[in-house]
Parts: sequence; C-alpha cells; structure tokens
Amino acid sequence: ELPLSLYLDLHCPWIRSGPNEASFLVLPPEPYLAAARRLGAILQQLNDSPVPYTGRHDIAFGVDWNVAPRAGLMTSAGYCREHHSGALRTALTIETSYSISEGAVLTPETARRFGNALGRALEQFLREAS
Repeated sequence: ELPLSLYLDLHCPWIRSGPNEASFLVLPPEPYLAAARRLGAILQQLNDSPVPYTGRHDIAFGVDWNVAPRAGLMTSAGYCREHHSGALRTALTIETSYSISEGAVLTPETARRFGNALGRALEQFLREAS
C-alpha cells in the first residue's frame, strides 16, 4: 500500500480547443469525490493568478473519457485509488493547458503564479484533513 493522503496528477491536455484550453479537474468516483471537490473550491478561492480555474470544465467520473479502466488501462490516479493506504483522502488529476486557459495566455510567470496558488490550495486542503 502507498502511504499517501493525497495524490494529484498534473497534466496538460493532449488536444486543444474548448474545455482543453482551460484548467480543470478530472474528478474521482466516490468515496473520493467530496474531497476532490473541496480541493477545487479551495483553489477557486485562493487562485489570485492570471490563469483561471472556475470548476466549470471539471470532468465528473463516468463522463466522456473519465471512466473506469478498460482492458488493463488505468490512470495513475486510478492506480493510487486501488492501491492506497487508509489515509488517502483523494486522488485526482488537474489538467492545465501549456498555452492558453480560458483566454489567459500562459507564460512561465503566469504558470508559476498558478502553481503557487495550487500549492497554497493543497496546503490548506491538507491542513483541513489533519
């Protein structure tokens, strides 16, 4: 078992246009969903970067490509959920385009500012868990 309390997979969507040009969470199934949504709410509250995270493009489990593993294929977050320690609160993915997010152009500086906001959100989320 993995002794984790949170697993967050950071990704860039491999395709472009529409919701792929936004920051969004790939939400897990129950019993991890409420904690993932709480992390998203904290990020919305603390995000003072030019890169928006609104939650409106989040992909619920069971929707589109965010489904249970097929033919031995599994996401890294799914693997963590299946092999977790009892301390795991949630395992999910956040997708952020490397170029544009809801009209905001990503540069090294704006990406760092978004990363800083994400780090603060993770810190608050983990503090609430303890």
